Amino acid sequence: MSYGSLEELRDAVQEHAGVLTVLVAEIRDAYGAERLGSRVRDEIIGKLKSLALMHRPRRFPSYQEDQVRLFIEDSPAGRLILDVENLGSPSDKRIRTAASGEEVMQHIRELIGAN
Repeated sequence: MSYGSLEELRDAVQEHAGVLTVLVAEIRDAYGAERLGSRVRDEIIGKLKSLALMHRPRRFPSYQEDQVRLFIEDSPAGRLILDVENLGSPSDKRIRTAASGEEVMQHIRELIGAN
């Protein structure tokens, strides 16, 4: 896929429920760079942060063929990604809840007004 800007890429992440895996080349092209030197990678990381996008792996890859998972921290998918990375009972509980589908069922109950 081709994105005209990092803002357009952010919109695509939002349209994909807050998480989207793309090639580094797609991010580089959306940023408008030709090469992925360390300065360009640092600039891309800064711009992604300004757009409320996080990425994994944490160390931004230097090869255009590598994949990067972009996510919005405050989205359900983003919170789950961060919970998986964080050790501890609160994160464990949220992971178990998400895995069991209870979060989805609670959301449905709220939508139809049943508790």
